[in-house]
Amino acid sequence: MADRLGPRRALRFAFVLLMFLYGTAVFAPLLASDLPLTMVASNERAFFRALRTLPIVVEEAEAKLGEGGDSEASVRAVRLRFDELQRGLEGERHLQVEELRQAFEMLVSDPSASGSVAERTAQLRETLGLEGAGLEDSKLVAVRSYPVFASLTPLDAFWMASFFALLFAPFCLPRRAGPWLLGSTLLITLSVGASSSFGRADLLSGLKADMTSGDVRVESALFVPVPFGFAETHLDEGFLPPSWARTEEQARNDSIDVRAGEPALDSLQRHWLGTDALGRDVLSRLLHGGRLSLAVGLLAALIVCVLGVVLGTAAGMFGGWVDLCFLRLVEIVQSFPAFLLILAGVAFIPSGTLHPAITIAIVIGVVGWTEIARLVRAELLRLRELELATAARALGIPPLRIAFRHLLPLALPPVLVAAAFATSGAVLTESAISFLGFGIGPPVPSWGGLIAVERDASVWWLQLFPGLFVFLTVLAFNLLGEGLRGSLRAGSGGASAMGGAE
Repeated sequence: MADRLGPRRALRFAFVLLMFLYGTAVFAPLLASDLPLTMVASNERAFFRALRTLPIVVEEAEAKLGEGGDSEASVRAVRLRFDELQRGLEGERHLQVEELRQAFEMLVSDPSASGSVAERTAQLRETLGLEGAGLEDSKLVAVRSYPVFASLTPLDAFWMASFFALLFAPFCLPRRAGPWLLGSTLLITLSVGASSSFGRADLLSGLKADMTSGDVRVESALFVPVPFGFAETHLDEGFLPPSWARTEEQARNDSIDVRAGEPALDSLQRHWLGTDALGRDVLSRLLHGGRLSLAVGLLAALIVCVLGVVLGTAAGMFGGWVDLCFLRLVEIVQSFPAFLLILAGVAFIPSGTLHPAITIAIVIGVVGWTEIARLVRAELLRLRELELATAARALGIPPLRIAFRHLLPLALPPVLVAAAFATSGAVLTESAISFLGFGIGPPVPSWGGLIAVERDASVWWLQLFPGLFVFLTVLAFNLLGEGLRGSLRAGSGGASAMGGAE
């Protein structure tokens, strides 16, 4: 396919396809979530929960402040509850809470003062009418909030900002600096590990159910394009085919409850790619699963490149017993079945020690470095005989400086080609590991794990769409590698022709 497209067209097509795949993965929380992007509502459930538990946490904070112990967590819990109360009140009641909050802050700044905040907090409950008052009698202030953005982790924000930097870097930087920043930003941004990519959404879990039941009174809300969370279950919609392939009976199942923000039962936008056994939206899980599968693939490729470049450079530059030990190590590693070593490493490393995603990437990297290392060694053996290296040695430059500063940059172009193929192989390996059940456990999705959910041909959408995403990723990286290889050949051919002309 790369031969038909040509090196430049193959590179462009691969770049566009990779930007699409990584863009959907990076911005998955803004594309598929059970939380609204923005809403104007009064959260009565959270308000009364904060009011009910405020005396308890205030009393606990007072005790720890009086004892001089670690009270940071208790003080933070009190402040969060004061924030929730003030968010739902206005006028005189808001001032009452503010007065009590100032008294608590004075106690925090001077723990030796008499602690009466807990008693006043208990009185506040009666003043605000919690005792004997139902939720339907309350009148709280509706405030604008941004739940999706509140659920993002700092890592999510870093990914999104770096993705934009990756897109605009070639237009804002000199031609020489653009490709290097492009590659480094891609590696740093998308291989930092997916360990914290799914954490903070649980802070607001159940918000859609509260909106449906009326515990959260909504004046207006705007949901994301796919208003389903990757772990949100709809048991009555288990094994539902894609919306465009449903029968009329499946589209009009009256036993299914439509929650707040969700499309109607017969809408084509309801579960575009179907659901799994627990009624979880396949498209939402595909988008979020790409975050893990793609990040593991790039992180594993980064480890492969670092180990291969360092070991190959040392063997090619120093030779002798260093090269001999390197060759024996390569033979030992290659004598074992790589996939079995990866399975053994993933199975025996406890998930509590390392996040499974990082474990998979490290094991793949430790096992798969040999090809790149041999390539770098061969390039260094050739380059160290050039006049450039001979002149550097004559000037007394240390061998390591010669290797990494002067020779290694000349050997990197073929390494970049090998790295593209290594990334596609790592994505396939991670998918296979997750398919066999040794990857990330539910409810966190990965593409291989999604394929393994159900192997019955009657639920074809559970195998087709995750497999299609894996295929497109591997195709994009293979085209990238072939395009780079063709460009390098064209460049070396042009250089040779110029040398012959001279």
